Amino acid sequence: MLDALLTFSSKLIKGSYRNAAFRLNKPAIVFEAGESMRFDDFSIQQAISGILRVFESLEMVLDTIGNEQKDTRFIYLERRKWLHAPTAGIFVPQVLNGAKVEKGVLLGIVSDTYAKKTNKSFF
Repeated sequence: MLDALLTFSSKLIKGSYRNAAFRLNKPAIVFEAGESMRFDDFSIQQAISGILRVFESLEMVLDTIGNEQKDTRFIYLERRKWLHAPTAGIFVPQVLNGAKVEKGVLLGIVSDTYAKKTNKSFF
């Protein structure tokens, strides 16, 4: 059972769910995973498990994980940078997922379907 391995706070975005919850003085957690415009069974299951763990920690439900091994590792990101692809296409990573990178490292290449046009994405 995985927990959210990366955790971070972020600024409120006008018109977002978190902003609306903040304005109503309601706590909110946003889970982001998978791909845009697609349902991903693994990510959905992780979200449900995470919600149940939060409920359990708040004593809103009984132990939902039972005898399964609980994985409590996570990394709280104090600094992070969002990097958006310069164009639409297929992302071909050049570093391992979760690897620590420094400025100037090539993260990956965004290519069109036929690899005729490419854009490199650097950190």
